[in-house]
Order: sequence, then structure tokens, then C-alpha cells
Amino acid sequence: MCKCLRHIYIPLGGSRRGTTRRMFASLMCFAYVCLWHGMWRNVVLWVSANFVGVTLEAFGDRMSGSPRLRRFEASSASARIVLSNYMS
Repeated sequence: MCKCLRHIYIPLGGSRRGTTRRMFASLMCFAYVCLWHGMWRNVVLWVSANFVGVTLEAFGDRMSGSPRLRRFEASSASARIVLSNYMS
């Protein structure tokens, strides 16, 4: 991240105050980039796509530690083993 965006991201909470605050700080940084470069269609699309990617990454990180996801991964792994033995 460039130094000028740190002056926006960190005072808004950065990655230290939870997922919601992180998304707000990221949104403000991307809005600044969009305003800085102009409201051209390609800039708006680039900013939007990157914000969606950052958001998905943040929620994926948050969900990776949940017990529900771990149970799903364990059950799907056992289902794959059963299916692979059945198909052989």
C-alpha cells in the first residue's frame, strides 16, 4: 500500500478493529483512489473489482476459523473418500 493511503487506512481503524471497520477503511481508500484518478468507467470498474476481492478475502479469513466450516470440511472430506472408494 502506498504511503498516502496509510494516512487514510490506519486512522480509520485499518485491520485492527474488526472486519466491519476494516471494510469501511478499505472502502474509503478505494474511494480516494477513484476520486484521485477520476471517475472514468475503467477506474470505477477496477476499484469496484478490487474492493469486492478485498471483501471476499476478509470474510474468507474470518470464516476459516469457524467451527461450522471445519465440520463441513471434515464431512465433505469423508464423503470424498467414500465416493472415491465406491468409484474405484
